[in-house]
Amino acid sequence: MLIKNVKVFTEDKKFKNGAIVLEGDKIKAVYTEANMPDSDLEETIDGNGAYAIPGLIDLHFHGCKGDDFCDGTKEAIGRIAEYEASIGVTAIAPATMTLPVEELEHILEVAAEYKKENTDKRRADLLGINMEGPFISPAKKGAQDERNIIPCNVEICERFLKASDGLVKFIGIAPEEQERIFRRFYQTDSSRTGEGTGLGLQFLRHIERTKVIIHIVDAASVDGRDPINDIHVINEELKKYNKDIENRPQVIAANKVDLLDDMGYETVIEMLKEEFPEDEGYKIFPISAVSGKGINELLWYVNDLVKQSPREIIEFEPEIDLSMQDDPELPFEVRKSDEEEGVYIVEGPRIEKMLGYTNLESEKGFDFFQKFLRDNGILAQLEELGCVDGDTVRMYFLEFDYYK
Repeated sequence: MLIKNVKVFTEDKKFKNGAIVLEGDKIKAVYTEANMPDSDLEETIDGNGAYAIPGLIDLHFHGCKGDDFCDGTKEAIGRIAEYEASIGVTAIAPATMTLPVEELEHILEVAAEYKKENTDKRRADLLGINMEGPFISPAKKGAQDERNIIPCNVEICERFLKASDGLVKFIGIAPEEQERIFRRFYQTDSSRTGEGTGLGLQFLRHIERTKVIIHIVDAASVDGRDPINDIHVINEELKKYNKDIENRPQVIAANKVDLLDDMGYETVIEMLKEEFPEDEGYKIFPISAVSGKGINELLWYVNDLVKQSPREIIEFEPEIDLSMQDDPELPFEVRKSDEEEGVYIVEGPRIEKMLGYTNLESEKGFDFFQKFLRDNGILAQLEELGCVDGDTVRMYFLEFDYYK
C-alpha cells in the first residue's frame, strides 16, 4: 500500500512532502518528493497533505471523554483506547489512583481481561499499566487520598502483578519514605560481591530453593551496564555461596531488544551466545517486556525445564525469631552528645546485644531494628532530647541520619 501526499518527518528534523510505503502492517519505506521512486502499487491512499508521524505512546494519564481507567470496566477502557487512537496515540499505559488494595486488584483484573479479549484495531494498544500509588509519600500526595497510602510491600506488588497478568509496568515508590525497599533491591548490585554481601544472604537463600535460574539482563545497555559481565559476577557470587547452584539450568533473557537496531540486535545476541554457549547449559532468549516479544517462548521453555527437574527435597535451617533474642532486663541509655552538635548516642548492654544478633542487611532484620527502636521508646526519647530530621544517631559501630 502507498500513502501519498503526506508530510513526513525527516532525519534533519523537518516535515517535508512525501509518501509512505506499507507492507502488511509494517512501514517498509518513507520517501520525500526528492527521492520518491515511481510506484506501481495498486492500493493507494491520498493523505491530502496531512502530517504523518509515528504513533504516540501515552505512559501516564487517567482517562478521557468522561471515562476513567479506575472505573474498572472493560467498556470504559475500550472508549478510552478508541479516543486515544483517534488523536494519534497508538499505545497506552493508563494510570491508577491511590485506592484500597482490593479495589486496585479488581481494576487490574478487568484490564487483564480487556487485553485478552480486545481485537478492535481502531483502539490504542494497552501496553501496560502505570500504578500511581498506593506506595507514595503522604507529604506529596497531590490529589491522591491519603487514607489509602501504605508503605511499599513486595507481597502486595506481587499481587498487583498477578491480578494484571503482568500488565503492570510501572509502580511509583517514595524512596524517602521506604528506604528498606530500596535497600533490599539494590543489594543485587553486581559491583558488590563476596561471601553473600553482594546479593544479600536472604536473596541467596531464596535462590537456593529454585530449580532454574533466569538472568534478566539489559541487552541494550541503557544504563551503561555490561550484560555479559553482570552474568559472570552473579554466577561467581552464587558459586561462592553454594557450588551446587551453578549446576542448575540457566536461562538468559536478553531484555529491551526493542531498543536495538538490526545490527545492534545481531551483535549483542551473538556475543551472548559466544560467551554462554548452549552446550554448556545456557539458553538465550531475546525478549522485550514492552512489546511482549519472546516472553511466551521463554516461559514455556522454563516451564518444561522445571517439570524435568528432579523433585529432590532441600532442607533449610529454621529462621531465628529475633524478638526471642532480646533481653528487656538489660539497661540502655539515650543521650545527646556533649562534643558534637546534632549527634545523639544510644548505647548500653541491651543495644550492644541487639546489634550483635540483628542482620541489618536483610529486610527482616531491618524491620526488626525499626520496631525495636519504636517499641522500646528510643525514637520518643530522641525526639524529647531535640533530635530532628537530619541529625545523626550513633549506636557503637552503627551511625545513621534520623528522619521521622
